[in-house]
Amino acid sequence: MDKRSPAIVGTFLMILCLGSGSELYAEAILYGSDVATRKLYTIDTANASTTEVGSFGVGGYIAGLAYDADNDIMYMMETQFPRLLPENGGNVYVHPAFSWPEYKHGIKWITHELTAEQLKGMDKYLLYAYNKPIEPIDWVVTDKINNAWKTVQSYFVTNVFGDDPGEYFLMVRKEIEAGIRKTAKGAQPASTITEGLDGWKDWSVINKLYDDWILPIVYHVKCHVYAATDVDHLDKGSKNIEMMQLFGELGVKPGGQKSLGGQHHSIFLFIPGRDRWFITTVKDRANRPYFKKAPLISFYHQYLVAKARWLIPKKAG
Repeated sequence: MDKRSPAIVGTFLMILCLGSGSELYAEAILYGSDVATRKLYTIDTANASTTEVGSFGVGGYIAGLAYDADNDIMYMMETQFPRLLPENGGNVYVHPAFSWPEYKHGIKWITHELTAEQLKGMDKYLLYAYNKPIEPIDWVVTDKINNAWKTVQSYFVTNVFGDDPGEYFLMVRKEIEAGIRKTAKGAQPASTITEGLDGWKDWSVINKLYDDWILPIVYHVKCHVYAATDVDHLDKGSKNIEMMQLFGELGVKPGGQKSLGGQHHSIFLFIPGRDRWFITTVKDRANRPYFKKAPLISFYHQYLVAKARWLIPKKAG
């Protein structure tokens, strides 16, 4: 019988605020959608008038947002908001990253360290934003940040061993099963990954490659930094004191590199339920009350406004 604690499925949200400390304003917008026409609208909370945002969605799915007035819950059924993109007048600039060079290119775009050659042929909207300084009220969002840790390992294995990462670790696993591969002490290794990569020769280099990417985000970018990550099981016998202090009671930890928890000011665990999500605070800045598996209705209202004290601007007139 498996006596491990039940698995927790969810997502960690980590926030790092390095702004100037000036007052921050959050804009409250109520959205609605017409399923028949598949169009998104904003709704004026004063007189219930609507303004069309535009059509969006993908075939075969119900698109848009739905508002449950009885329970004050907003449901999102489609995550494509084309009006946020710069070509539609928005201010969200997306950097898809699948390879490690693409991750590096993204951080150099943020820190304004691209060469003249790299700027050639860049999308005009990205080039426009590149030439603007990042301000304390801006946001940098990495979703999901644990993918960066997986990608840098794959990049290392491919460049050092010349193998596809999956094939390389499959080979190591076969050697472990066959009793061919031994640890330095002569014992069978406990993990395919830890045995497949050497502590000093490999992991130190991988961590340096990763630090060259993550540390500029954490320490150089002077704005709000948000990161979402998957959850990983946390071994109750872990000797990592900081990890156990932060996540021991939960039994899970953020996926990705082990230092992530210490690199962000606020950490929240989002847990999906049958009809809604729940939120638990793992750590936060001083004097902010913690969530304890509270129903997540609006992160904006429940945390940014109620706890972080973001200010909602008053409408003119």
